[in-house]
Amino acid sequence: MKVYVLLMVVAGALTVLLTPLVRWACLRWGIVPKLRSRDIQSTPIPRLGGIAITIALVITMLISARIPYMAPLFETNAAWAVVVERLAMCILGVVDDVVELDWLTKLSGQILIAGSMAFNGVQLVSFPIFGVTIGSSRLSLMLTVFLIVGIMNAVNFIDGLDGLAAGVVGIGAAAFFVYSYVLTRIMGQLHTLRLHLWRSLPWSESAWASCGSTSTHLQS
Repeated sequence: MKVYVLLMVVAGALTVLLTPLVRWACLRWGIVPKLRSRDIQSTPIPRLGGIAITIALVITMLISARIPYMAPLFETNAAWAVVVERLAMCILGVVDDVVELDWLTKLSGQILIAGSMAFNGVQLVSFPIFGVTIGSSRLSLMLTVFLIVGIMNAVNFIDGLDGLAAGVVGIGAAAFFVYSYVLTRIMGQLHTLRLHLWRSLPWSESAWASCGSTSTHLQS
């Protein structure tokens, strides 16, 4: 847990430090898009805060790759795909905020980026609520792209109200973190029990005794 807290603090601190710099750069160079119909503010404000979040994420991920506890996650393409595609999505968003892309161009870019991320291993393989496993890799890829594009556009749609998008995404991220952390603990416990079961068979040299059974119950 300490590693996760450390990375959260690093990401949060970087975002807090970089956001004023990005805002200053937007005002300095006149990168302030016009008001949209869904905006509620009376005067235009810089909308490129995603740059600060992206830089903070990339730096945090690079730090994570150097931590022994997190390093195994970066042995596959999935983690790096998240980093690269996040950069690509940020660039697409910046272009859209500055020159106002038409919906077809923007959607095509989103599908291309989400498809690349899914192709590199970031895919939905099952629905955790109902326990339904997606048997086809092609169907898994298409569903992943559909969900990624749908969610990002849903978040983008509510971005006109200050703090709403950040709050919704923050709640979702917290829920995913808790779910993933608990699942990791459960899988780690099952792996430990499986190994100890093998060692507890007749040819083994140890037994659970009270220390094993009571501590296992407490851990559960």
